[in-house]
Parts: sequence; C-alpha cells; structure tokens
Amino acid sequence: MHKISIEPGLKYYDNQTPFLIKSEIENQFLVENLSNHDTSMINRVDLEMKFFNAEYIVDLDAISVTDPVPRAIDMLNAEQKLALDRKYNYVSRLVGLSGGNISKSLVAEVIDEVAALYGDTRPPSVSRVYAWHKQWRDGGQTKSALLSKSHKRGPQKPYISREAQALIDEVLRKKFLIRESPTLMSAYQSIVDTFKEYNDRHPLRELTCPSYSTIYRYIKGLDSYEVMLKRKGKQAADRFFKKVGKGVEVEAPLDLVQIDHTILDIHVLTPFENVVARPTLTVAFDVKTSIPIGIYVGFASPGYESVMLCLRNAILPKDVRLKQFEWIKKDWPCHGVMRAIVLDNGKEFHSEHLKDACNALGINIIYHPVRVPHYKGAVERFFGSINTGLLSQLKGKTFSNIAEKGDYDSVKNAAIPMAAFEKALYKWIVDVYLRRFNTGLEDYPIEVWQRGVKEYPVDLPASPEDLIILLSEVQYRKLTRKGVTVDKVWYNSDELNTYFRAFGKTTKIKVKIDPSDLGQAYVFNERSQKFMTVPAIESKYSGLSKWQHKATRKLLNLKRKTGDKKYNINDAFIEMHSLIDEEIKSSKKKLGKKKSGKRAARYKSGQNAKPPVRPSAIDEALKSIDTYGIEGGHGQATPTIENMMLRAKQAGLTNLFGQEGSDNE
Repeated sequence: MHKISIEPGLKYYDNQTPFLIKSEIENQFLVENLSNHDTSMINRVDLEMKFFNAEYIVDLDAISVTDPVPRAIDMLNAEQKLALDRKYNYVSRLVGLSGGNISKSLVAEVIDEVAALYGDTRPPSVSRVYAWHKQWRDGGQTKSALLSKSHKRGPQKPYISREAQALIDEVLRKKFLIRESPTLMSAYQSIVDTFKEYNDRHPLRELTCPSYSTIYRYIKGLDSYEVMLKRKGKQAADRFFKKVGKGVEVEAPLDLVQIDHTILDIHVLTPFENVVARPTLTVAFDVKTSIPIGIYVGFASPGYESVMLCLRNAILPKDVRLKQFEWIKKDWPCHGVMRAIVLDNGKEFHSEHLKDACNALGINIIYHPVRVPHYKGAVERFFGSINTGLLSQLKGKTFSNIAEKGDYDSVKNAAIPMAAFEKALYKWIVDVYLRRFNTGLEDYPIEVWQRGVKEYPVDLPASPEDLIILLSEVQYRKLTRKGVTVDKVWYNSDELNTYFRAFGKTTKIKVKIDPSDLGQAYVFNERSQKFMTVPAIESKYSGLSKWQHKATRKLLNLKRKTGDKKYNINDAFIEMHSLIDEEIKSSKKKLGKKKSGKRAARYKSGQNAKPPVRPSAIDEALKSIDTYGIEGGHGQATPTIENMMLRAKQAGLTNLFGQEGSDNE
C-alpha cells in the first residue's frame, strides 16, 4: 500500500488539473497550478482533508512513494513471512541506531539486542546482517527489498541438531543456569565432556560438539530474564530489566506507538433495553508526545477487531468524527502512519491478518519482552489518568476493592448511554488531556506534537478507502449464485454475479468485512487483483456494527429458546397433533366415516367447519412454518406468531392457532 508525505514536491490532481506543492511556511503550503502557473496558499489541515475526501488525487507516478510490500508478500506462507520479518527486525534496528555510520561492534550490539528482544535462538552473524543491510539499501530501502530470492529457497537445515540441543540444554541446566553463576568457559568444557561421553556410548551415532562461539550465541538467544533469574535471583533480574526497559528513546512523533486494551471501570447502557455492560477501550499511544493518537471504545472483546479499528482511528484524520460531537471545542490533529508499534504477547496481537496489514503499511511490530511490563508503562499510565480524571465523576463507576465500593451498586446506578459516554471520552481527551501540562514531558502534549510534526512530517495513506479495506477482517467464504454470506449476512451485486459466472461453479474467495459497518463487504477479484465493494442484500445492515449484529442474534436466540412461559410454540404443535388425532378417533366412533372429516376440522371454536385437511397437508404446513419460524430462510426476518398463523391459514390450518396463542405473542 502506498504512503505519502504532504510536503514540497508532492504532485496531485484537482478535477484532472495538476498541482504541485512548492514550499511550506508555518503549516501553510504554496501550491502551483501547473496548467496556468497560478499560485495559491492552503493550510495543512485543509489539504489533508481534501486528500482523505478524495477531492484531491495524488499522482503516484510522479513521486517516489513508499510501497513497502508488493503483492508478492501477500502470497508468502507463514514461515516465509516470519523469515522476512526476522530480517527486517535486524536491519530496521541497525538503521535506527547507526545514523549512517555502521561498524562491526554496532552490528554485533544490534544482533544481541534484537535476538534477546524477539527470542531469536539462532541469531545471524555480523556478515549476514551486513549483507541484509546492503540488500535493503540497494533495493530502495523498503521491506520488500529484503525478499530478493530468499523466499524461493527451501527450508534450511537446523544449526544444531535436536539430539545435540538436548545435551546442551541438560548441561546448561545443571552447570550454567545455577545460583553459583559459573563462567561460560567452564560450562562449555562440561558440554565438551558430555559430547565425548555420549559418542563413547554411541559410536555409530556420534554427534559433533558445537564450537565455543556457537554455544555463546545459543546462550545469547535464550530468554535473558530467565537466565538472570536462575543465575542471580528474582530481585536482581527485576532490577536489571527495569533499568533496561525503561529507557526507550524516540526522536519524533509516530516513531513508536504502544497499543493496549483495558476494560473500563464503568457500566454504561447498551443499545439494548435493560442491558448494561463495561466497554472495552483500545488505545494507540504515541511515546514521544504522550498522546493517544487513536482509540476504539465499544463492547467487542479485546482482539483483532478492536485493534484494527483503533489503528484506523489513529491513521486517519478525526475532523469528521469530531464534528459529530458538538461538545468539543478544540481539535485533535494527531494522526498518521506510525513507524513502529509495541504490542504485548496477547493472542490478538499475534494475528496473521494484523501482521499482514502492518507489513503493507510499513509498520514494524515489536513484541515487548516477557516479564517486562514497563515496556508499555506509558499507555498504562494513560489508563490510570482516565480512571481518575474522567470515570471517577460518572455514575456507574466500578471500584477496585470492596472497601472503596461500600454499598454502591454500579450496575443499578448505570445511567449513561454508550453514545453519550463516547462523547464524554472524546471531550476529555481533546479538551482536557491534550491541553493539560504533563509533568513527565514537562510540557503540554499538543505543543510537543505540533513541534514534532513540523520537523518530521507524518506519512499518510494515499487512499483512505484502501486503508479501510486493508484494516478490515479477512474471511474466506464460498461464492455461489446467491452471493456470499458472512455471519449470516448475505452480500450480492451484479458485479459479483458476473464474477461468479466467470467461474461457472461454487468457489472459495477472499472477503473482507468492516466490523464497524456490515452494510458492504469487500470481495477480492483474483483476475483484476482488486477488491470489489459488494452491498448487503438487506439495507438494514447499513451502519450496523458486527457487535450489534451478534448481540441482536444472541438476544433473538435467547428469546426463541425461552419465549413466554405462558405460551410455548413447540408445545402448541404437539398439542395440535394430539387434538386432531383425538378428534378423528372420536368422530369415527360417534359420526361414522362421512362426518369424520368435518368433525376433525373443528378445533375449539364452534364455527362452521372447513374442508378436511389431510395429514400430509398438515405435515407440509408444519414443515413450512418450521423452516421460516426457527432460523429464518435466506432474506427472511425472524417471524412472529401472526405470520406463522398466516402461513397456517394458507395451508388450510386456519383454526389450529386459537385466540389464546395470539394473545400471548
């Protein structure tokens, strides 16, 4: 995916008229109309909004754009992607520290640091990292340059065999990872002796003892915290790693962004009657400026969905969103494509879809080391500020302990609708937090941001629509003549139907769903290599979020299963069959064959009987009712008792539902 920087030299089109940004003065751009050479001034905010509203189109052919991942990377398997990520981790860290001057000692330092950070048990050699850096530099300084031909090679042989590794681990456990803290040389001598003893016992299966340097690198690849824990004790390990993890230094806004979740300490009213819940907050927090550049607040469980929506909010301008909140007086000009994000080791952060999206945006993912929680200390402090600065003043707040809570019932006192809470959260961030003096920064966060982006302009996606598609959930579904269905929502269009006819049979395709709006799906066209926008067949899904859809279905299923205790549809069906059978038997005894049909047709009421209904017609009608009354057919709403009565009437079962049933509906 292309990224752009709005700066002098950028060429774009306004209604096919070419323009060129000539210079910038105090966030004001001098723009030249290339068709008549007239010049004008436009401020940065207005220019950004023109791009994001697709009023201005960037000329991608006229500039050197950053396209970090061509489509070939999308086709790599999981193992190949991991290999590419591994290379990029070493190279990006080397570039970040070198400042243009690369020495052998610096490369070795980077290897040790990155290997420990990512748990790389087989770190590359200095010469290998040199080669990767040259490949990256000569290939246009993009991640895709590291692909080369390496992704075409087969799997490499392990550096140390499994049998040898088992012997090494056993020796290290007994001779190195102990509180006496023996030297590595003494541990290596024990390894040599162990291999000699093994080979004496197994002359036909001898193992080659690794060299001292190999053992050194192997130990460097072990979890550094665990090594120090076993050799020095917990207190020493905690103290050492606290000092190391604390000093994260960044130069510019968006250099490093921490992403994390929390379940807020407040109960709010959901869109469903008499249902309260604690919302989830996902935050993208810029380390340089101590600013939340993106948030997601909702009821979706912490996971891929909330992370993607948070990233979207962080990257795109928030002007349109803020205009919906009349309470907010100031602006929130913080957005752009970050260069690296720090994530913890939660399952949701190891999603392949998240990694692919970050690759496409050129975002480096850093997983903070195990047992080093202060790697995300900045965002944790922000969560604390929300609790003390905003939630403590609202009804429905929960408490961290029973002593604080007393007899306060947070569920009973919940009175704030989710929409109002979201407005309050936005206002607190924009009008309070961004403009409040930060003692850690010793400055105002908004002013730190403004100075930073002036010196280091932010990168933006060339196409907002492409970004929305990129940061949507990936599904693989079967394409049929009916279209595609995701979470029981059907999507179809003329364009999709034409695509289906090209295959001539049911086939599995790639579909992306925007979890904030189920009104359309994005279907990947293998032939054009582009996504098609396909609307939902039913317009009611437009603007409906995935969480709302799932919650609605859950409530309907619960209602269907429990129902009204005074009236049960399944019991009514059973009773109906039983009564008819009894009426038929009774009529045979009392009236004979000629009148049995009329007698059986009377049910409860004393009305005139209608023509008899054959058992096969009853079964067919019940089948029809069951088909539409349990799960709902394609494009059918969940039926009520009335439409079930209508279908029964059409099948000749007019009186099988009595007045009592309709009253209880």
